[in-house]
Amino acid sequence: MTELVMNPQYLQFFVDEFIPFIEESYPVMSGAKNRAILGASVGGLNATYFAFSRPDVFGNVGIQSPSFLTRPQIYSLCDNPAGSSVKISMTSGLINDASDSGKKMIGILERNACTYQYREVNQGHSWGNWKNLEDDILIDFFAPKQ
Repeated sequence: MTELVMNPQYLQFFVDEFIPFIEESYPVMSGAKNRAILGASVGGLNATYFAFSRPDVFGNVGIQSPSFLTRPQIYSLCDNPAGSSVKISMTSGLINDASDSGKKMIGILERNACTYQYREVNQGHSWGNWKNLEDDILIDFFAPKQ
């Protein structure tokens, strides 16, 4: 919860070291609109932090069952029209999951004219929930325009 969650040094490592390493080592497209970050639970909170802190780097964020309540300051970070360039795909389960905090975030995204998809499924806070929605999240971001 200290080293990785909403830690500016971790974000700086990702931006200054990890992404350049990936781009030098693999044939990937660069640029924020071609890049997505995805996380589940506390990882969803952190992915949100990365994307809204650096929309110039992360143009797409997949947020699954986000643990926003562990760091409520995420709401004020996202309540900023400057983050409206980030495309969001968020999912929550209906069984003992994060749908209440997710709905609070949806209100913030709407207020700031963000582009987002939100799905609630009849699942809990589990990998069974998250793995079944990853393809939908990727389609939200990268499906060919028709």
